Parts: sequence; C-alpha cells; structure tokens
Amino acid sequence: MGQLTQHLGSVQTEHFRYDEAANLFKDRQQSALHNQVHHSDQFDYQYDGFGRMVSRCEKGSTSGQHYHYDAENRIIAVDIHQGPLGYERAEYRYDILGRRIEKRLWKASAIANTITYPPVSRMKCKPLAGWGWCLPMSTVAPNRTPRCTMRTMTTVIPL
Repeated sequence: MGQLTQHLGSVQTEHFRYDEAANLFKDRQQSALHNQVHHSDQFDYQYDGFGRMVSRCEKGSTSGQHYHYDAENRIIAVDIHQGPLGYERAEYRYDILGRRIEKRLWKASAIANTITYPPVSRMKCKPLAGWGWCLPMSTVAPNRTPRCTMRTMTTVIPL
C-alpha cells in the first residue's frame, strides 16, 4: 500500500518487507514485536515493557508527548512538549472504581484549566424504565465552562 518493496540498482538490488502495522523489517527480522507501530511518516513511538505507549515524538522536531501510567494501567499524566510554543502537562485523577474524575491542564507552571466530573451520587438522575441506568456525560466547549448532562435512552437532560 504505497510502500517501496524493492530498489533495482545497477550494482545492487534491495528488497524491503513490512509487517501488518507498516513497520519496515530490519535485516532478517521476521515479525514486528507485539505488532506495535514504531515509526510513521510524522512520528516515532516508544513502548514500555507492558506494551503501553510511553512517548510519541515528532520527527525532525523537539515536539512530542510523554505518557505516564499508574499500576492499574490508567494514564495519569501526559507531558506535551511543543518546541518553541512551550510546555504543557495534563494530569488525570480517578475514583476508587477507576472512573476518571478530574483533568488538570498545566501550561508552564500554572494551572490553565481544571475539569472536575461530578460524582454519580450527586447527579440528578431519574431511573429508566426497564434498565434503571442513566449515563453521566461531561463536555467542554472551547472557551466555555464545563457542562454536565445526563444521557438517557431517548433524551439528554442538562444538569
């Protein structure tokens, strides 16, 4: 799919092979480790021993993202290096059930934005007939404050 498979030269001929994730095989390499993408046209990717992506760096630039995880394999922070545009850090917090409850965005060393998701116990929720479920959702529009809504089977109720 748009990849060079061989180069026919007057002195030497080269053959190139790729795996299912479009990784170029190195010399005599038979398969890509864990079928992970390590390079693309724009980025280089690195993974830890658990198979989690730990960095995505832009080729030919100092820009990139570094990911941090907790023992439950949940992402807890992302360091965003934007080259000359500066540095940002997003931090995430979870409740005891593993639900994301907060996101903090830091620019340089100051908090730029905090999104706190309301606990389910404080949400105004009417049980649905037959299921007894309602799903909380939180959305943030650009340059606006967070808005929480409840999505039921057929309606969206603003909180």
